[in-house]
Amino acid sequence: MIAGIISGLAPGIHSNHIAMLASAWNEATPFALAAFIVSATTANQVFDLIPSIFLGAPEKDQGYTTLAGHRMLLQGRASQAILIAAGGGLAGGISALALAPLLGLILPFIHATLRPFIPFILGTLLLALIFGAEKNTRNASLLCTLLGTLLGLAALPRFGELVFPIISGLFGASNSLQTMLAGTRKIPSQTFAREIPWKTSLPWGILGAGMAALTSPLPAISASFSSLFLEHTTRMKDRKFLALNAGINSATGIYALAVLWSIGKTRTGSTVAIEQILSIDAFSFMALVLLSGTALILATLLVVVFQKKILHGLTRIPYIPLNAFMLIVLGTASILYAGTLGLLSFTTATLLGYYTLQSGAKKSTQMAFLIVPTILIYL
Repeated sequence: MIAGIISGLAPGIHSNHIAMLASAWNEATPFALAAFIVSATTANQVFDLIPSIFLGAPEKDQGYTTLAGHRMLLQGRASQAILIAAGGGLAGGISALALAPLLGLILPFIHATLRPFIPFILGTLLLALIFGAEKNTRNASLLCTLLGTLLGLAALPRFGELVFPIISGLFGASNSLQTMLAGTRKIPSQTFAREIPWKTSLPWGILGAGMAALTSPLPAISASFSSLFLEHTTRMKDRKFLALNAGINSATGIYALAVLWSIGKTRTGSTVAIEQILSIDAFSFMALVLLSGTALILATLLVVVFQKKILHGLTRIPYIPLNAFMLIVLGTASILYAGTLGLLSFTTATLLGYYTLQSGAKKSTQMAFLIVPTILIYL
């Protein structure tokens, strides 16, 4: 869990790195390695809320938290954003603990039933993203969707390697670039919150667990896509969105274990690593689920206790150099992931994400880069 906390606070380092390194360690038993991966990635996800909101350096599934959280940061409410998301994540994760065994039992039937309809379902979601936009941004939304599609198709031959550079550019580096070009030199003074606002976090976090359960059988629907889709079509407020998105993220991490156990599919980087080292049965599935829930509770408590001190230190750092450093970190990580092609994908995605922000289109349109290739695979 300590590894997850440290990596969560380090911008540009995410749970996939932990999973890959742990899977290469030969000194522990398979179950011990799987337990390490689950606890570390859970803690990473919780503590990554801080750099996601403060710096715009998201995890693969934290990119959308950055958008709402960054707005609250610039309003002086970063502390409140972190606590709302932490509470929503805890509510969603605890709810998922109760639903995961049932989900694991019914998933084989659901997956077999839905598989022929997956291209149609994903295509319908993509069209809804375009035509659900406000009229004055519909043309920009269509253009951004087309550009995102072209980016996904260009990356298709090495898609697994290039997902991280592309998402880092679209949902992380583009925010930092916009902040730098806008000349934001200093973080506004922050009002620090002390307690999780359960009135918002509890119901929306639980709803997130339910939405994650509905989308868990579907490929290309990432942990946060469903909340982004709902925010796009209902004009959801930032507070509710943060709790909902965090609830979906936490629940998805638990449901991913159910998906791996019941139908042998991997939905997250951690389950890819676990699949390589451990054959999951009912006992190991339940043990890992309970371990994930325990790590989630402990990590959330630590975030609530220490978020004020961490944010207080970050607000003293000059913001433009900090965002420039973020661009360098994410660009370097992209090179380590996929070499020169990773850097090219990261740069292209960053510029496309920046254009999307400037055009007024929703960032959700950029998910076309993932949805369209998946549709082609299932046709």
